Amino acid sequence: MTVWAGALIDAIEFEYRDGCRRRFGNIGGSKQEPWVVPPGESIVKFFTQVGDSQDGCQFETSAGSKSPWFGGHGGEAKSFTAQSGSHITGLTMEPGGCTQRPVGIEQAKAVPAAVSEATTSAPAVTADASEVPAKKVLEVETDSLEGEITLDFSGKIGLHYTPKTGVVTEVKDGQAKTSGVQVGWQIIRIDDLPYTDSLLKRKKSAGVPYQMTFLKEAIATPDAAAAGVPTTPGSQAE
Repeated sequence: MTVWAGALIDAIEFEYRDGCRRRFGNIGGSKQEPWVVPPGESIVKFFTQVGDSQDGCQFETSAGSKSPWFGGHGGEAKSFTAQSGSHITGLTMEPGGCTQRPVGIEQAKAVPAAVSEATTSAPAVTADASEVPAKKVLEVETDSLEGEITLDFSGKIGLHYTPKTGVVTEVKDGQAKTSGVQVGWQIIRIDDLPYTDSLLKRKKSAGVPYQMTFLKEAIATPDAAAAGVPTTPGSQAE
């Protein structure tokens, strides 16, 4: 794990066991001392301070090991936690004031090896996160996994979904579109509770932030109807 930071967090780079790297954000500030995930542990928590930009961040492993605190302490404190039995494999970012801001995490089923590893060996090929499909990187981590992503929301989110299954049928302008939610994703958890339509409605009307976890493997294909993915809007989540 390598972070570029000054007063703000400019970029966070994950390095995976096969040497592949993904960078979230844009290079700027100063390159910090790489943090090595201890052997046998995986990243399960991401702490961040966010205002118009990302001010600071820290990572925590499955065994409670913590990275140094990178960046500053301004903005609002937020945290993202992987589902039980999973680990964090990447971040979801959105444009900010001076730097990009994290709005969610990518996660996959944990395996008995470190999720990311900073090394001093010959450098691997590095690419921005937008240039390396998340699914490709997740497939490195385990042979059989559920591609999940957890995102932050507050109030109306701007999408249609099927009330019974939580499958997204339409993405409109709003938080969901900004966060990269796609038609065919399935809502599976809300704040670590199993998805129900009534729970989502309560969260939307409560006026406080909440997290939604989507199953990305439910993305619709040309034979979506045969697979049971609805092709017409369901209940409106706005």
